[in-house]
Amino acid sequence: MTDGVLLCIIENMNTKTDLFGDPISYNPLENFKVFEHHVAGTLKSRYFDVKEQWVLSVNKPNGKTHKIDSIIPSLGLLIECKLQNTDGTAEEKIDYTMRCLQYAIDKSKGIYKKAIIVMAGNAWTFKHDIIDTCEKMFPAVEIVIWEDDKELLNLPLEYNSVYGR
Repeated sequence: MTDGVLLCIIENMNTKTDLFGDPISYNPLENFKVFEHHVAGTLKSRYFDVKEQWVLSVNKPNGKTHKIDSIIPSLGLLIECKLQNTDGTAEEKIDYTMRCLQYAIDKSKGIYKKAIIVMAGNAWTFKHDIIDTCEKMFPAVEIVIWEDDKELLNLPLEYNSVYGR
């Protein structure tokens, strides 16, 4: 009998509730930290070596430490997440993020091979212009539009199968 009580308590500790004790549904787009963790968690179901908040061995072009949202070391794949739910600066940072990712790939001597930026949210104003322009400027960086987890689960298992451009 005590095992059942203990199980119930543990389940309740993992469930978010509102002021009235009603369960709050999970929203991966709640904020940028939740989204970053959601993306990493989704990828972990397919790739054994996903690391979060990883400091790269190559600094940014300005010499500062470069920490990225996630990395899959076995693929040499760098992952950044950008969430734009309201007007803000995420959209303005895409070019700089792509520039830094391309720089890291170019300077890593083959350690990093490809990067993706996972864009989500409903407040992007020039999403397709960003994709069309920036992907031409930074060929090793690809933008993935997140609508649900299918985009993440359809990433290739092997780098050479899709990443060769």
